[in-house]
Amino acid sequence: MTDQNASTAPENTSPSRLMRFEATPGSSRQTLIADRRLCVGPPGNVFVFGGVLFGSALAALEDHLQRPVVWSTIQFLSPVRPEETLELTIQVPGPGRTVSQARVVGRVGDREIFLATAALGVREEPLDHAWDAAPDVPPPEACETAKLWPHGQEPGTLLETLEMRIPP
Repeated sequence: MTDQNASTAPENTSPSRLMRFEATPGSSRQTLIADRRLCVGPPGNVFVFGGVLFGSALAALEDHLQRPVVWSTIQFLSPVRPEETLELTIQVPGPGRTVSQARVVGRVGDREIFLATAALGVREEPLDHAWDAAPDVPPPEACETAKLWPHGQEPGTLLETLEMRIPP
């Protein structure tokens, strides 16, 4: 999550990736450095946005297993501050033929940051139905802009780059 990686796609990653992992091919450990532009929070209390950490965990799992995520969850235990080095450790306790069960533990030094678990894989079965339909909402340009952090935002952080709109 270094500064240079947030704006361009690093080698060997998809263009949609916001971060680059430092890892040995085939390794179950990956390292990221928290970039301030991926942080949120009021002045004096800036931390890496949880969605960025979750996305990092899932991207690490997909890269490691070469399978897409089917289902996932995460538990946050502690914040990551700008410039801290986050180490991701991948474990695959259930390697399956079509779907694998895996987890990622994120740590900064001895401090555990999060635990993410996921099922990854693909079944070649036809989809015969969907359980929910998307709600009927107006397009974003017809919705009001919402303030994402009502008490002020530290300059140079993630929420300066996002625009949230709330349907009426």
